[in-house]
Amino acid sequence: MNQSRGSLSAFVVFLSFAIAALGGCGDSSPGGTTGSGDGADGSTSSMNGDGVSAEATRAEFVSFPDDSGVIFVRDFGAIPDDDTDDTDAIQKALDDHPSGNHIFYFERGTYLVSATLQPALDDGVTKRNIFQGAGRDLTTLRVPDNAGLDGAMISFRAGPAQFFRNSVRDLTLEVGAGNPMAIGLQFNASNQGTVKRVRIKGPAESAIGLDLSASAEVGPCLISDLEIDGFDVGVQTRFQTASQTLEHMKLSNQGSVGWRNLDAQTVFGRDWTIQGAENPVVNTAEGRLLLTDSEITGNGSASPAIANQKAVYLRNIETTGYDAAVSNNLTAGRGNEGFAADRIIEYWANGITGSRRGGAFKLFDTPDTMLGLEVRDSPEVPWQKQELWDGPQNHGGSPDDDVDDTQAIQAAIDSGARTVYLPRGTWRIEGEVSLPGSLVHFLGTEARIAGGGSLVIVGDSADPLFVERLENADVELVHRSGRVAVLQHLLGANYSAESSDAGDVYMNDITASTIAFKQQRVWARQLNLESEPSERGRDAKLTNEGGQVWVLGLKTEDGGTHIKTTDGGSTELYGALHVGGADAEPRFVTIDSAFSGALVKGGSDLVSETRNGTTREGNFGQADALVAYDASVIQDRVAIVDSEDSAGVTRTGAWQESGSIPGGFLGESFLFAAAGATASVTYAPTLAMGTYEVFARWVSDRSGQNHSGHTADAKYVVRDGSGTTEVTLDQRTGGGHWVSLGSFTTNGSSDGLTVTLAAGASGTVIADAIRFAKAP
Repeated sequence: MNQSRGSLSAFVVFLSFAIAALGGCGDSSPGGTTGSGDGADGSTSSMNGDGVSAEATRAEFVSFPDDSGVIFVRDFGAIPDDDTDDTDAIQKALDDHPSGNHIFYFERGTYLVSATLQPALDDGVTKRNIFQGAGRDLTTLRVPDNAGLDGAMISFRAGPAQFFRNSVRDLTLEVGAGNPMAIGLQFNASNQGTVKRVRIKGPAESAIGLDLSASAEVGPCLISDLEIDGFDVGVQTRFQTASQTLEHMKLSNQGSVGWRNLDAQTVFGRDWTIQGAENPVVNTAEGRLLLTDSEITGNGSASPAIANQKAVYLRNIETTGYDAAVSNNLTAGRGNEGFAADRIIEYWANGITGSRRGGAFKLFDTPDTMLGLEVRDSPEVPWQKQELWDGPQNHGGSPDDDVDDTQAIQAAIDSGARTVYLPRGTWRIEGEVSLPGSLVHFLGTEARIAGGGSLVIVGDSADPLFVERLENADVELVHRSGRVAVLQHLLGANYSAESSDAGDVYMNDITASTIAFKQQRVWARQLNLESEPSERGRDAKLTNEGGQVWVLGLKTEDGGTHIKTTDGGSTELYGALHVGGADAEPRFVTIDSAFSGALVKGGSDLVSETRNGTTREGNFGQADALVAYDASVIQDRVAIVDSEDSAGVTRTGAWQESGSIPGGFLGESFLFAAAGATASVTYAPTLAMGTYEVFARWVSDRSGQNHSGHTADAKYVVRDGSGTTEVTLDQRTGGGHWVSLGSFTTNGSSDGLTVTLAAGASGTVIADAIRFAKAP
């Protein structure tokens, strides 16, 4: 039996397994789970391949076998819950193991820290250091009250962009009262690294919860499932060399600022919850921010919920308790205006016109909105009990000996183990290693793989297969089955699907040269794709042949096409940064397929789209979004009817048409009617049966400010199956943005849901576009 360090932990694991084997009604090990083990559809399989229930095989805390190469801080004298300062013992463990893919493991309990902990330097850099707890609710590092900490609890130092694979996982960092200069975590990782399932707590007078600004080259990295309670500033970012992706982040009780970008960094965010900060989101100077699916709640602050200085793309954000949802301070009269409405449907600071107002860049007629593909959260690892683990060292393999370990690794897998782990070191794979349905977790304890072989996903299972924590070098990951695959925390993870039957894929915190999908559903967070695709015989760094691919955060460098979408596929890219100069190849190629990208910056801005045999190329320049798809692709989810459309729009009376204002409206023009005019326009799209939220849009004036001459009481009459509803909106504010009229239901007929806007007695009435978004 493989056991984790410490007699108590070993006893708990043994007892839990024994109870399960005797038919016990649950897992007796104490503490909270670190992963749900849910399938891609949210379900959990009831039985594993060996007939043992999934709950009976799942450990409730993260632990590692003694022979895994993990560094147990207890062995250096860091004993939890003994009321003794552990700083020197922990630092000794760090100093003795510089930059070697080491996991520094903190078992459950509380460790006292009074000075900054720093991984050791190795040739001037700090890399491949992983702080690992037993679980966020189980392991705590705490600075006592009035300890005088002047700096970070943990600092990964400042330095060049060589800080590979640094990570912090599954623990809580807590700063006691009376430490006003304290920082919770000063993190630095480049190319690949993560802060995952971490909580940082401190008083509001302490400095910063998570500091990502100490070095000019922090990133790319993935920050996921982060909670920060307190500190003057929750998260601080800075500098522009790479990019950072932050998803599932909760910030609460900050003294002044929730998230702040001091200058120039590019940040891609999703699912942020910010509560109570006077200044929740501050994006300054040359900073770039993409943020979606978030909620910002305040208490009557005079500040905006989102204060923006330069480039920003926002989608599906609820704000309450602030003077405005967005304040956009682009200079020289350029850019789309901010607005006060609490709900942000879709907003970009920079549009396509010379004044940088208006909407997305397009080469053909395309709706002025992102595709809005379905988003699924990545399944969490179901951490298995060690009785179900095996490794190649038990079958004749050995790391670092330059001998082919293919057979030893395969033997460990074929033993029926649910988890197969590769202890730290370099393992050589020259042949093909099959990852069958019986295997749940293929885990490198930050091991390296060398050789020219491959890891091949075969067989089927209701459980996803997790492949993680490896440096892959040139070993290829090949998908040959319909099984769901979760690939994460991999450096060098080149991937390809060999057939159209390959299963769904989740990718998190990945560095690779190229990846190729084929008729699959894919959800990816923080991809770092480097090198020329031609070096691997491909024509793009990411290829989507007929699949549905959603990406949050892409960083790339070197030349070549970044993403190519073909065979009717759909690709949605939320944020990308190209580090390096321009080249002759278009960045994004879409051939009879669908693509949308938001906040795509750096390098070349040339794109290519082919529809029905016609190819067009263009440069999207300063636009914060680009779209390339036919309206039919989204008609079952979103319908946008413009005032200038010939179908679905009926006009009567004295409307005038204008396109002279630079941006802020959809299409080529909008309609207006003077005060007292007799005029109306009716929007009547053909919609599938269902419930739709309906939004109206109007234009601001030519200076980018809302026009005092617009009507204060534009009356929209919405007719659906239950009758008519009149909604009055003030067109003096909110110009250039979607404003909700409410939710309505249609029976699917051509007149089942219509919107009519009539000219009024007071002020100019503007008629631009109406958006119908189907409820899930």
